Amino acid sequence: MHFPIICIENVATPKEKWHEPDCEDACLNEYTDYYGEQYSEEERKEVINSAWFEDLFQNIAVVNKEKETITFLDPDILEKNIQKYLKIQAMQLVVKAEEKGLRVYDFWKAAAQYRGYDTLFYDCSDSSGYGYGKTSMDFIEDSTYHAGQTVKIGNIFDAHF
Repeated sequence: MHFPIICIENVATPKEKWHEPDCEDACLNEYTDYYGEQYSEEERKEVINSAWFEDLFQNIAVVNKEKETITFLDPDILEKNIQKYLKIQAMQLVVKAEEKGLRVYDFWKAAAQYRGYDTLFYDCSDSSGYGYGKTSMDFIEDSTYHAGQTVKIGNIFDAHF
């Protein structure tokens, strides 16, 4: 299955200095068997304008499609929405267990894929210029550290798992 790795940049980073994922990043290597081909500008805009991308950030951040930015909500709202999501996921896992259909893979998937999205992120939003990979769940859970902050959607790369 193909999915994107979305680089997240500091809004002050000029486009010509946008990052590429480190080929030795532990997270990206764990959750892919291939990655690296950069999306064209058209493919990149398709991701930014897609319904699934908006759904991914619902109740977490505001996506400005024109400015290609993500602005994270207030920390209390973020924590409340993340806890609500985790509780729902835990209850769904309990239901699967009661139906005798629960597998370790279900835990792995729940811990990595926020709202079921395989998307990975390569977060370069701090001023150090250092980037690191995150699963969609890691990125959303860490959004509390970015509360109120606006970041830029940078390069997007193809990945496969």
